[in-house]
Amino acid sequence: MRKPLWVAPLLLLVILAVAPSDAAAEPFFDLFAGAAFTDSNDVKLSVPGLSATFDSDFKTSLSVGGRAGYWFGFFGVNLDVDYFRPNPDIKGFSGIDFDLDVVGIGVNGMLRGQFMKTTTVPDGALQPYIFAGPTLFISRFNVDVSGGGSDDDTDANVGFTAGTGVTFMFTKNIGAFAEYRFTYNRPKFHNLGTDTEPKLNSHHLLAGVTFRF
Repeated sequence: MRKPLWVAPLLLLVILAVAPSDAAAEPFFDLFAGAAFTDSNDVKLSVPGLSATFDSDFKTSLSVGGRAGYWFGFFGVNLDVDYFRPNPDIKGFSGIDFDLDVVGIGVNGMLRGQFMKTTTVPDGALQPYIFAGPTLFISRFNVDVSGGGSDDDTDANVGFTAGTGVTFMFTKNIGAFAEYRFTYNRPKFHNLGTDTEPKLNSHHLLAGVTFRF
């Protein structure tokens, strides 16, 4: 059963409600970009009364996004938005173009280390971190058949994102980071009378800048 779309925003409100009220909140805003690599796997295609699986590769894609949140000492929460295009190459379907766009809107809990503390960077210049949380994936799938028309379908479902990275703060307010994240998404599309169910296990290698306030 698909989870209601309000689950992720509700979880964010719960996390903020239970966060330590006596801790000094440190707001932050991050921008990031890099590459996304989706694992090759079997894609299920079905029509009424018949289904089959076909081998599929997925193209390497640009992965971009941003997030905003709060650190409360070593613990943090964020709202994260990212975009990538893991276009599938389904074997045995020559003359058909498949385009897949994915937007992820996630709520994550975060933990960080705080090392190399100085008077100018009191929270630590070196900050390794981990994060994980539910993600609402909004995926658009376009099938374009040469000489036979095209069709779009959009799916929204809840998966998850998890990752790790390291931030280096040049000053108290500005830093840079490198990050790896894994996204798990199981959309289902209906195009031209056919249901398509790709398994999107994607690995993102990212770099970005962070602003602390």
